Amino acid sequence: MPAVKRLHQPSDSNTKPEFIMGHSLQALGVLCKVGGYAFCVPIIARIHEGIVLCNADKRTQIDRMILMVMGLLGDGIKANVILDAYYCSGKSAKGLVAQGHHLIVRCKAKTVGYLPPEPEADPKRRGRPRKYGAKKRVIDYLLTMPAIPMQRCLYGESAPSALYRRAELLWRPTGKKALFVLIDHPKKGRILLMTTDLEMNPESVAELYSYRFKIEVSFKQSIYTLGAYQYHFWMKAMDKIKRNGGNQHLHRKSKSYREKVERKIGAYHRYIQTAMIAQGMLQLLSATEGDLVWTHFRSWLRTVRHGVLPTEYVCSVALRNSLPDFLAGSPKDAILQKFINQRIDPLTAQNERRAA
Repeated sequence: MPAVKRLHQPSDSNTKPEFIMGHSLQALGVLCKVGGYAFCVPIIARIHEGIVLCNADKRTQIDRMILMVMGLLGDGIKANVILDAYYCSGKSAKGLVAQGHHLIVRCKAKTVGYLPPEPEADPKRRGRPRKYGAKKRVIDYLLTMPAIPMQRCLYGESAPSALYRRAELLWRPTGKKALFVLIDHPKKGRILLMTTDLEMNPESVAELYSYRFKIEVSFKQSIYTLGAYQYHFWMKAMDKIKRNGGNQHLHRKSKSYREKVERKIGAYHRYIQTAMIAQGMLQLLSATEGDLVWTHFRSWLRTVRHGVLPTEYVCSVALRNSLPDFLAGSPKDAILQKFINQRIDPLTAQNERRAA
Protein backbone atom coordinates (compact mmCIF):
# COMPACT_ATOMS: atom_id res chain seq x y z
CA MET A 1 0.00 0.00 0.00
CA PRO A 2 1.48 3.39 -0.93
CA ALA A 3 2.35 5.88 1.83
CA VAL A 4 2.71 3.14 4.47
CA LYS A 5 5.67 3.89 6.72
CA ARG A 6 7.08 3.16 10.15
CA LEU A 7 5.24 5.21 12.78
CA HIS A 8 5.86 5.80 16.46
CA GLN A 9 2.88 5.82 18.84
CA PRO A 10 3.82 6.64 22.42
CA SER A 11 1.43 5.07 24.91
CA ASP A 12 1.37 4.03 28.55
CA SER A 13 -0.55 0.88 27.67
CA ASN A 14 1.30 -2.41 27.38
CA THR A 15 -1.09 -3.65 24.68
CA LYS A 16 0.07 -1.20 22.00
CA PRO A 17 3.33 -1.70 20.14
CA GLU A 18 5.68 1.26 20.20
CA PHE A 19 6.23 1.17 16.44
CA ILE A 20 3.75 0.19 13.71
CA MET A 21 3.55 0.22 9.93
CA GLY A 22 0.61 2.27 8.75
CA HIS A 23 -0.78 5.48 7.31
CA SER A 24 -0.36 8.80 9.11
CA LEU A 25 -3.41 11.03 8.72
CA GLN A 26 -4.40 14.48 9.93
CA ALA A 27 -8.09 15.11 10.50
CA LEU A 28 -10.33 18.09 11.21
CA GLY A 29 -13.85 18.29 12.59
CA VAL A 30 -16.37 20.85 13.80
CA LEU A 31 -17.17 20.90 17.51
CA CYS A 32 -20.95 21.17 17.97
CA LYS A 33 -23.24 21.40 20.97
CA VAL A 34 -26.91 20.39 20.99
CA GLY A 35 -28.94 20.62 24.18
CA GLY A 36 -25.88 20.63 26.39
CA TYR A 37 -24.42 17.58 24.62
CA ALA A 38 -21.17 18.16 22.73
CA PHE A 39 -19.92 16.12 19.80
CA CYS A 40 -17.53 16.52 16.91
CA VAL A 41 -18.61 16.26 13.28
CA PRO A 42 -15.62 14.95 11.26
CA ILE A 43 -15.08 16.99 8.11
CA ILE A 44 -11.88 15.89 6.41
CA ALA A 45 -8.91 13.54 6.84
CA ARG A 46 -5.89 13.33 4.59
CA ILE A 47 -2.72 11.23 4.38
CA HIS A 48 0.07 13.75 4.83
CA GLU A 49 3.06 11.44 5.24
CA GLY A 50 4.61 8.47 3.54
CA ILE A 51 5.24 9.73 -0.01
CA VAL A 52 7.48 12.48 -1.39
CA LEU A 53 6.27 13.67 -4.79
CA CYS A 54 8.87 16.41 -5.20
CA ASN A 55 12.26 16.69 -3.55
CA ALA A 56 11.82 20.48 -3.31
CA ASP A 57 8.68 20.13 -1.17
CA LYS A 58 9.80 20.99 2.38
CA ARG A 59 6.35 21.30 3.94
CA THR A 60 5.92 19.77 7.38
CA GLN A 61 2.87 18.22 9.02
CA ILE A 62 2.09 21.59 10.59
CA ASP A 63 2.22 23.34 7.21
CA ARG A 64 -0.19 20.82 5.73
CA MET A 65 -2.56 21.14 8.69
CA ILE A 66 -2.67 24.93 8.29
CA LEU A 67 -3.35 24.59 4.56
CA MET A 68 -6.16 22.14 5.32
CA VAL A 69 -7.73 24.60 7.78
CA MET A 70 -7.45 27.44 5.26
CA GLY A 71 -8.99 25.32 2.52
CA LEU A 72 -11.98 24.42 4.69
CA LEU A 73 -12.80 27.78 6.24
CA GLY A 74 -12.07 30.08 3.33
CA ASP A 75 -12.40 33.85 3.54
CA GLY A 76 -14.68 35.62 6.00
CA ILE A 77 -14.99 32.71 8.46
CA LYS A 78 -13.11 33.02 11.74
CA ALA A 79 -12.65 30.05 14.04
CA ASN A 80 -10.97 28.87 17.21
CA VAL A 81 -8.81 25.90 16.22
CA ILE A 82 -8.32 23.39 19.07
CA LEU A 83 -5.23 21.26 18.58
CA ASP A 84 -3.14 18.94 20.73
CA ALA A 85 0.31 19.61 22.15
CA TYR A 86 2.09 18.56 18.93
CA TYR A 87 0.91 21.81 17.29
CA CYS A 88 2.11 24.07 20.10
CA SER A 89 4.58 25.92 17.89
CA GLY A 90 5.14 29.33 16.40
CA LYS A 91 4.46 28.05 12.89
CA SER A 92 0.96 26.89 13.89
CA ALA A 93 0.11 30.09 15.72
CA LYS A 94 1.49 32.42 13.04
CA GLY A 95 -0.20 30.52 10.21
CA LEU A 96 -3.61 30.62 11.89
CA VAL A 97 -3.41 34.19 13.17
CA ALA A 98 -2.38 35.41 9.71
CA GLN A 99 -5.73 34.10 8.41
CA GLY A 100 -7.73 35.65 11.26
CA HIS A 101 -8.13 32.44 13.30
CA HIS A 102 -6.99 31.71 16.83
CA LEU A 103 -5.18 28.72 18.30
CA ILE A 104 -6.12 26.90 21.51
CA VAL A 105 -3.51 24.36 22.47
CA ARG A 106 -2.01 22.53 25.42
CA CYS A 107 1.53 23.55 26.36
CA LYS A 108 4.34 21.53 27.79
CA ALA A 109 5.28 21.98 31.43
CA LYS A 110 8.65 23.48 30.48
CA THR A 111 7.14 26.26 28.34
CA VAL A 112 8.67 29.67 29.02
CA GLY A 113 7.41 33.20 28.45
CA TYR A 114 8.76 36.70 28.80
CA LEU A 115 7.59 39.78 30.62
CA PRO A 116 7.37 43.06 28.69
CA PRO A 117 10.71 44.90 28.62
CA GLU A 118 11.29 47.55 31.21
CA PRO A 119 11.77 51.16 30.03
CA GLU A 120 15.34 52.01 29.16
CA ALA A 121 17.15 53.98 31.84
CA ASP A 122 19.18 55.74 29.17
CA PRO A 123 16.98 56.59 26.16
CA LYS A 124 20.12 57.42 24.13
CA ARG A 125 21.59 53.96 24.59
CA ARG A 126 22.93 52.56 21.36
CA GLY A 127 21.49 49.45 19.80
CA ARG A 128 18.06 48.02 19.15
CA PRO A 129 15.47 48.48 21.92
CA ARG A 130 14.83 45.38 23.99
CA LYS A 131 11.89 43.29 22.85
CA TYR A 132 11.71 40.86 25.76
CA GLY A 133 11.93 41.33 29.49
CA ALA A 134 12.63 38.80 32.21
CA LYS A 135 12.33 35.15 31.24
CA LYS A 136 9.77 33.15 33.24
CA ARG A 137 8.78 29.50 33.37
CA VAL A 138 5.08 29.82 32.68
CA ILE A 139 3.82 27.36 35.31
CA ASP A 140 6.00 28.86 38.05
CA TYR A 141 4.90 32.36 37.10
CA LEU A 142 1.20 31.43 37.06
CA LEU A 143 1.44 29.80 40.48
CA THR A 144 2.23 33.26 41.87
CA MET A 145 -1.10 34.54 40.53
CA PRO A 146 -4.32 34.34 42.57
CA ALA A 147 -6.44 31.23 41.98
CA ILE A 148 -9.97 31.97 40.74
CA PRO A 149 -12.81 29.42 41.12
CA MET A 150 -14.40 28.48 37.80
CA GLN A 151 -18.08 29.20 37.29
CA ARG A 152 -18.48 26.76 34.40
CA CYS A 153 -18.54 22.99 34.45
CA LEU A 154 -15.84 21.19 32.55
CA TYR A 155 -16.58 17.98 30.69
CA GLY A 156 -17.54 15.21 33.11
CA GLU A 157 -18.36 17.54 36.02
CA SER A 158 -21.75 17.92 37.66
CA ALA A 159 -20.67 21.11 39.45
CA PRO A 160 -17.74 23.51 38.95
CA SER A 161 -14.76 22.41 41.01
CA ALA A 162 -11.63 23.60 39.18
CA LEU A 163 -9.48 26.67 39.76
CA TYR A 164 -7.69 28.70 37.12
CA ARG A 165 -4.88 31.21 36.92
CA ARG A 166 -4.27 33.46 33.92
CA ALA A 167 -1.44 35.65 32.64
CA GLU A 168 -0.43 37.33 29.42
CA LEU A 169 3.20 36.77 28.51
CA LEU A 170 5.31 37.31 25.42
CA TRP A 171 5.75 34.02 23.61
CA ARG A 172 9.00 33.86 21.70
CA PRO A 173 7.87 31.58 18.83
CA THR A 174 5.44 34.30 17.70
CA GLY A 175 7.08 37.37 19.18
CA LYS A 176 3.69 38.49 20.52
CA LYS A 177 1.65 38.16 23.67
CA ALA A 178 -0.30 34.99 24.35
CA LEU A 179 -2.84 34.15 27.03
CA PHE A 180 -1.72 31.30 29.29
CA VAL A 181 -4.26 29.56 31.52
CA LEU A 182 -3.33 27.07 34.24
CA ILE A 183 -6.21 24.79 35.22
CA ASP A 184 -5.99 23.15 38.65
CA HIS A 185 -8.52 20.33 38.88
CA PRO A 186 -8.95 18.42 42.18
CA LYS A 187 -9.14 15.05 40.37
CA LYS A 188 -7.41 15.50 37.01
CA GLY A 189 -4.48 17.60 38.19
CA ARG A 190 -2.97 20.57 36.39
CA ILE A 191 -2.95 21.40 32.71
CA LEU A 192 -1.38 24.40 31.00
CA LEU A 193 -3.29 25.89 28.06
CA MET A 194 -2.45 28.69 25.67
CA THR A 195 -4.46 30.75 23.19
CA THR A 196 -3.57 33.52 20.79
CA ASP A 197 -6.90 35.26 21.52
CA LEU A 198 -6.11 37.69 24.33
CA GLU A 199 -9.77 38.69 24.69
CA MET A 200 -11.09 35.18 25.29
CA ASN A 201 -12.41 34.32 28.72
CA PRO A 202 -10.05 31.84 30.46
CA GLU A 203 -13.08 29.75 31.43
CA SER A 204 -14.03 29.47 27.75
CA VAL A 205 -10.51 28.27 26.95
CA ALA A 206 -10.75 25.55 29.60
CA GLU A 207 -14.27 24.52 28.56
CA LEU A 208 -13.39 24.26 24.87
CA TYR A 209 -10.27 22.22 25.50
CA SER A 210 -12.14 19.91 27.87
CA TYR A 211 -14.19 18.78 24.85
CA ARG A 212 -11.09 17.34 23.18
CA PHE A 213 -12.17 14.03 24.69
CA LYS A 214 -15.40 14.22 22.68
CA ILE A 215 -13.33 14.93 19.58
CA GLU A 216 -11.29 11.77 20.19
CA VAL A 217 -14.49 9.77 20.75
CA SER A 218 -15.87 11.01 17.44
CA PHE A 219 -12.85 9.76 15.53
CA LYS A 220 -13.03 6.44 17.39
CA GLN A 221 -16.60 6.12 16.11
CA SER A 222 -15.21 6.74 12.62
CA ILE A 223 -12.83 3.83 13.11
CA TYR A 224 -14.98 1.22 14.83
CA THR A 225 -18.58 2.04 13.80
CA LEU A 226 -18.14 3.44 10.28
CA GLY A 227 -14.93 1.63 9.36
CA ALA A 228 -13.54 4.82 7.84
CA TYR A 229 -9.96 3.56 7.91
CA GLN A 230 -10.54 -0.10 7.10
CA TYR A 231 -9.80 0.22 3.42
CA HIS A 232 -7.81 -2.61 1.80
CA PHE A 233 -6.92 -1.19 -1.59
CA TRP A 234 -3.69 -2.83 -2.66
CA MET A 235 -1.49 -1.60 -5.48
CA LYS A 236 -0.15 -4.58 -7.37
CA ALA A 237 2.41 -2.56 -9.35
CA MET A 238 3.96 -1.02 -6.24
CA ASP A 239 7.61 -1.67 -5.46
CA LYS A 240 8.37 -3.63 -2.33
CA ILE A 241 9.17 -1.64 0.79
CA LYS A 242 11.19 -2.59 3.85
CA ARG A 243 9.51 -3.63 7.05
CA ASN A 244 10.70 -0.50 8.90
CA GLY A 245 10.80 1.76 5.88
CA GLY A 246 10.18 5.50 5.80
CA ASN A 247 8.95 7.84 3.11
CA GLN A 248 8.66 6.61 -0.47
CA HIS A 249 10.41 9.06 -2.80
CA LEU A 250 8.32 9.17 -5.97
CA HIS A 251 10.38 11.86 -7.68
CA ARG A 252 12.81 9.07 -8.50
CA LYS A 253 10.11 7.01 -10.24
CA SER A 254 8.55 7.18 -13.69
CA LYS A 255 5.56 9.37 -14.46
CA SER A 256 3.23 6.39 -14.93
CA TYR A 257 4.25 4.96 -11.55
CA ARG A 258 3.62 8.31 -9.82
CA GLU A 259 0.19 8.54 -11.43
CA LYS A 260 -0.72 5.07 -10.17
CA VAL A 261 0.32 5.98 -6.62
CA GLU A 262 -1.61 9.26 -6.71
CA ARG A 263 -4.68 7.42 -8.02
CA LYS A 264 -4.46 4.93 -5.15
CA ILE A 265 -4.04 7.68 -2.54
CA GLY A 266 -7.08 9.40 -4.05
CA ALA A 267 -9.08 6.18 -3.62
CA TYR A 268 -8.12 6.10 0.08
CA HIS A 269 -9.23 9.70 0.52
CA ARG A 270 -12.57 9.13 -1.22
CA TYR A 271 -13.26 6.07 0.92
CA ILE A 272 -12.50 8.00 4.13
CA GLN A 273 -14.52 11.01 3.02
CA THR A 274 -17.55 8.85 2.20
CA ALA A 275 -17.44 7.33 5.69
CA MET A 276 -17.23 10.81 7.25
CA ILE A 277 -20.28 11.94 5.27
CA ALA A 278 -22.16 8.88 6.52
CA GLN A 279 -21.09 9.63 10.09
CA GLY A 280 -22.31 13.22 9.75
CA MET A 281 -25.71 11.94 8.60
CA LEU A 282 -25.89 9.64 11.63
CA GLN A 283 -25.03 12.56 13.91
CA LEU A 284 -27.72 14.66 12.25
CA LEU A 285 -30.28 11.94 12.96
CA SER A 286 -29.07 11.74 16.54
CA ALA A 287 -29.34 15.50 17.08
CA THR A 288 -32.74 16.00 15.41
CA GLU A 289 -34.60 12.67 15.73
CA GLY A 290 -33.27 11.17 18.94
CA ASP A 291 -36.61 9.79 20.19
CA LEU A 292 -37.37 8.21 16.81
CA VAL A 293 -33.94 6.56 16.78
CA TRP A 294 -34.48 5.03 20.22
CA THR A 295 -37.92 3.76 19.08
CA HIS A 296 -36.40 1.84 16.17
CA PHE A 297 -33.28 0.72 18.04
CA ARG A 298 -34.92 -2.49 19.31
CA SER A 299 -31.67 -3.94 20.57
CA TRP A 300 -29.88 -4.39 23.88
CA LEU A 301 -27.71 -1.93 25.76
CA ARG A 302 -26.61 -2.16 29.35
CA THR A 303 -28.01 1.33 30.02
CA VAL A 304 -30.46 3.07 27.72
CA ARG A 305 -30.64 6.77 28.58
CA HIS A 306 -33.44 8.39 26.64
CA GLY A 307 -32.42 11.89 27.72
CA VAL A 308 -29.01 11.51 26.05
CA LEU A 309 -28.43 11.77 22.32
CA PRO A 310 -27.93 8.31 20.76
CA THR A 311 -24.49 7.46 19.46
CA GLU A 312 -23.60 6.74 15.86
CA TYR A 313 -23.72 3.02 16.65
CA VAL A 314 -27.28 3.27 18.00
CA CYS A 315 -28.36 5.26 14.94
CA SER A 316 -26.81 2.69 12.58
CA VAL A 317 -28.60 -0.19 14.36
CA ALA A 318 -31.90 1.71 14.21
CA LEU A 319 -31.47 2.28 10.48
CA ARG A 320 -30.59 -1.37 9.95
CA ASN A 321 -33.69 -2.50 11.87
CA SER A 322 -35.98 -0.15 9.96
CA LEU A 323 -34.58 -1.13 6.53
CA PRO A 324 -37.08 -3.99 5.92
CA ASP A 325 -40.00 -1.65 6.61
CA PHE A 326 -38.48 0.92 4.28
CA LEU A 327 -38.03 -1.58 1.47
CA ALA A 328 -41.52 -3.03 1.92
CA GLY A 329 -43.27 0.33 2.11
CA SER A 330 -41.41 2.21 -0.61
CA PRO A 331 -42.83 2.57 -4.13
CA LYS A 332 -41.66 -0.16 -6.49
CA ASP A 333 -40.01 2.38 -8.76
CA ALA A 334 -37.98 4.02 -5.97
CA ILE A 335 -34.35 4.37 -7.08
CA LEU A 336 -32.87 3.58 -3.66
CA GLN A 337 -35.09 0.51 -3.31
CA LYS A 338 -33.95 -0.80 -6.69
CA PHE A 339 -30.31 -0.13 -5.78
CA ILE A 340 -30.56 -2.03 -2.49
CA ASN A 341 -32.65 -4.94 -3.79
CA GLN A 342 -30.24 -5.57 -6.63
CA ARG A 343 -27.40 -5.98 -4.14
CA ILE A 344 -29.11 -7.88 -1.32
CA ASP A 345 -28.64 -11.60 -0.99
CA PRO A 346 -31.85 -12.88 0.72
CA LEU A 347 -30.07 -16.04 1.88
CA THR A 348 -27.48 -14.16 3.93
CA ALA A 349 -29.27 -10.90 4.81
CA GLN A 350 -31.45 -12.18 7.67
CA ASN A 351 -33.03 -8.82 8.54
CA GLU A 352 -34.07 -8.18 4.94
CA ARG A 353 -35.77 -11.53 4.20
CA ARG A 354 -39.26 -10.26 4.99
CA ALA A 355 -38.90 -7.27 2.67
CA ALA A 356 -37.15 -9.22 -0.10
